[in-house]
Amino acid sequence: MRRKITVVGAGNVGATAAMRIAEKDLADVVLIDVLEGVPAGKALDLMEAPCSGRYMGAGRIYFLLEFRCGRTDMKSSLKVGLTHSHSFEIDASKCVPALYPEADEFKSMPEVFATGYMVGFLEWTCIQTLMPHLDWPTEQSVGTHIDVSHLAATPPGLTVTATAKLVEVDGRRLVFEVEAHDDVDTICRGRHERFVINREKFDRKMAQKAGQA
Repeated sequence: MRRKITVVGAGNVGATAAMRIAEKDLADVVLIDVLEGVPAGKALDLMEAPCSGRYMGAGRIYFLLEFRCGRTDMKSSLKVGLTHSHSFEIDASKCVPALYPEADEFKSMPEVFATGYMVGFLEWTCIQTLMPHLDWPTEQSVGTHIDVSHLAATPPGLTVTATAKLVEVDGRRLVFEVEAHDDVDTICRGRHERFVINREKFDRKMAQKAGQA
């Protein structure tokens, strides 16, 4: 689903407003009607603008300029109901004592599948669910929320199987129901949310953040 915002205006002010909306991810596509000839202005210098643009058509007085935020559209196959399962044999490297090697507290705890690694395994399963339905690796997804219960402990040597089901698509926000079991018990159940990103744009934002530290 593509969110669109149309800004009606003339000249550099309208164009700048459209670019700011696009930069802040308030919409996937921003459309602006501007007076013919005005795009020669500095604000519409697309070589310098953080978002790309292209002309969609021209008339005697008005034309349409489309700004995109460095991402392609998600595939139409990305829809509610997608389901995927993934299995992995647990070894000592995925148990609590190995979670943070720097932490003596973890080293003294029981050797069972760590909740932290379990969350990562659920994310892995959701990522695999999405990959055929995104323009990978340009489009990727990041975890934004996790709400799961760890219901049973799993010792090394058992195989854990996670199942993810996509239950909500809200623009680029995706909600999954997740569940996992080992060879004996259901070990977790809950929900996980992810957000579709453009990898290049995301990396650019993270570089800017790192520079502010």
